Amino acid sequence: MLPPTIFFFVVFHLIAFLRALMDEQYGINISSYVAATIGALVVGKAILLADALPFVNLFNKKAAIYSVIWKTCLYATIAFLFQLIEELLPHISKQGLNLKVIDSLIEETQWPSFIATHILVILFIALYNVATVAVNAIGSKTFIQMFFNAKHGYSAKES
Repeated sequence: MLPPTIFFFVVFHLIAFLRALMDEQYGINISSYVAATIGALVVGKAILLADALPFVNLFNKKAAIYSVIWKTCLYATIAFLFQLIEELLPHISKQGLNLKVIDSLIEETQWPSFIATHILVILFIALYNVATVAVNAIGSKTFIQMFFNAKHGYSAKES
């Protein structure tokens, strides 16, 4: 559970910072950090749960790009649902659970910010999936040596 949680911890804090900039705020309040941390924990857990489903690995015997695209679409859909629920909860707490909540959500949500945030989430999910495929292909020990050990690292001559 640690690798996806740590990765998305960093991602969600970066997104919280970018949202603050998009909203023209000059600082990030503590609730942004808490929301980012909770979001990272939820998405990390959601990825682990999704990985346990039998249909997640439909494309593991094909070229890696198929698996990356499939998992990115799947995880992005789950993240979209969580993001939508996150936007919906304050409206439900104000108005209760009724049809007016949907109207309120549609009217009051800052859709450009919502969409920009989701695009960032999709990009980072894709990056996570590519990194996961790379680590699985070369092994975690080789991956760690390649990135953190200067003797066995990547050099420009190899490209």
